[in-house]
Amino acid sequence: MNVLITGANGFSGKNLSEYLKSKGYNIIRLTRKEADLQNFQEVKEFASKIQEQINTVIHTAFKTASPNQTKEQQIQTFNENILITKNTIELASMLHIEKFINFSSMSVYPSTDGCFNENSIIKTSENTDCMYGLAKFCAENMFDLYLKNTKIIHLRIAQIFSENMREDRIIPVMKRELSENNKITVYGNGERSSCFISVLKLCEIINFFLQKNLTGIYNTGEFNITYYDLAKKIINKYGNENSEIIKEEKGSKSKFRMDFSKLAFEMDK
Repeated sequence: MNVLITGANGFSGKNLSEYLKSKGYNIIRLTRKEADLQNFQEVKEFASKIQEQINTVIHTAFKTASPNQTKEQQIQTFNENILITKNTIELASMLHIEKFINFSSMSVYPSTDGCFNENSIIKTSENTDCMYGLAKFCAENMFDLYLKNTKIIHLRIAQIFSENMREDRIIPVMKRELSENNKITVYGNGERSSCFISVLKLCEIINFFLQKNLTGIYNTGEFNITYYDLAKKIINKYGNENSEIIKEEKGSKSKFRMDFSKLAFEMDK
């Protein structure tokens, strides 16, 4: 099977490329070196050079937003992601693919108390990654609208972790504090909860969808956990008997969880 991966040099794309290649797939990598997805002419030229018949596109390319960005910068990032979405639609149409796997995000949901399934309310304005989540939700709808003859799978993915993940993610931040001070500080008294998935588990799920005739939206994660329990897991693995967890009152206490039962049902068949 010939699989094209966009954003193939990104954290998810790189791990996924290596994993699927080891499983026998023929991987065609799309990075900014091959074509900038914000530049339609480059995308068109890239598509014309592909010799293989592409069966599936796995779309991981997307620009991330930062909470430190100004309103203008966040809106600019949103606009850039919509342009990436548009040109990815053009690319998929030119390649006449059979299947399209879209990396969406849990950021489409509000980061508030509750357990959210695929039919839950979408309210990105109540998420700290509002413009990123909004762009992901718009992308879902644009792909559905313009790729009607393609089997489309939207994966609303939890926080991805691995040993080589970005240093500003919560797990590396906790590990760094533990290494430097033998303690981990958890804010919101450690009550905040979120959902996570290892990059290996995510790769296994992608492999599953490549082999199945499925479409639709799937919450994609491995476990829901409070930040206090997450700190305990990190101490159990990397700490010692003197390691401490320090609770701080300030910070979010939202108990956000995702319901993964739809995905689990399909994988357990």
